Amino acid sequence: MRSKSSSGTARAAAAVAAVLGWSSPSTSQAKVHDACELLTASEIAQALKVPAVKKDQLNSGMHVSGSVDICNWYINENAPGGLEIRWYRASGGDTEPLAEYSAAKGDAFEHDSRRTQQAQSVPGLGAEALYGPWPDNRGGSVALRGRDGAVALSGSATREALLALARLIVSRM
Repeated sequence: MRSKSSSGTARAAAAVAAVLGWSSPSTSQAKVHDACELLTASEIAQALKVPAVKKDQLNSGMHVSGSVDICNWYINENAPGGLEIRWYRASGGDTEPLAEYSAAKGDAFEHDSRRTQQAQSVPGLGAEALYGPWPDNRGGSVALRGRDGAVALSGSATREALLALARLIVSRM
């Protein structure tokens, strides 16, 4: 019998696949331990509409400050296009991860107050979420708050694809 968590992940993954016409994504993931486990390379490649992506080993991992876990995926090394995930872990206790969400919003919208103010609320995505396009409209960013922290997701994908990936992330946090 599946746990509520894994059946929720399966439903989220199936919904994402149906909306975007993707092949079935991995649904058997247990709770993940780092930012690079939140999404698979295949899911990211499908969202970016490219044959494959590669994890940037040099620019992924726990930031030296110890407060954010970063994962970068690229299409072609040293070329534009790809995806970045920044996972701010909740500090624990009974408090909501509001400071973490504030940091995620800052990263997602490049600490640009105008971009943050223009970002659109995304109802039903985690406890709270915002989406905003990049200034050049070649991608966008999502900042979201879940029960286990907050995430800044930024990439060269459509709004729909980024939100679908964000739903998978929430289901795996």
